[in-house]
Amino acid sequence: MCDVSGVTQPSHGQYGSLCAGTSGNTLSQGASCDLTCDAGYTLQAESQPGPCDGSTSLEGTATCNANVCTASTGSFLWRDTPGYVITDTCGLEEEGRTTAAINCDDTTCAPGYTGNPEVTCPDHAAGLFFSGCTRDIQGGIFNESKKSDFRNAYDGTMDISWKHILGGLFFLFIFIAIMGFVKV
Repeated sequence: MCDVSGVTQPSHGQYGSLCAGTSGNTLSQGASCDLTCDAGYTLQAESQPGPCDGSTSLEGTATCNANVCTASTGSFLWRDTPGYVITDTCGLEEEGRTTAAINCDDTTCAPGYTGNPEVTCPDHAAGLFFSGCTRDIQGGIFNESKKSDFRNAYDGTMDISWKHILGGLFFLFIFIAIMGFVKV
């Protein structure tokens, strides 16, 4: 058994269930601490205190490194993300954007979307993650803010209203009525 009262909470992380860093907590022989990292940070390999080798105590903490996200490449640019208006001040085409260095506070939801946009780097060596903007839905049908064309210019989905559904049903009714009079 090892005393784990000398284990400290990692910077940008939390105590786990095994090593709470309080007096009287012990860890079984062969076990390691289970400290975790906050969202946007990744646990450095083999940085957990342990394993318990039967000595009297374990000390130290885990190391949580800020995630580094990759820049957009090829024909896809982050500013083309459906549902979001992303300005150049966000600097998303720069390599090596870390969790702490993402400054996309002026990102807004695109027309036809609402919410509070957030740009994060949840996984190390992956792309940025956009969340918080959702399609406007009113009374069970999509918002008709783009009246010029029912095809959405942002993500290729369709804004369908009751007038489109009723128009389609009317057309179908007329077609069936005409086909009833025509003998093939």
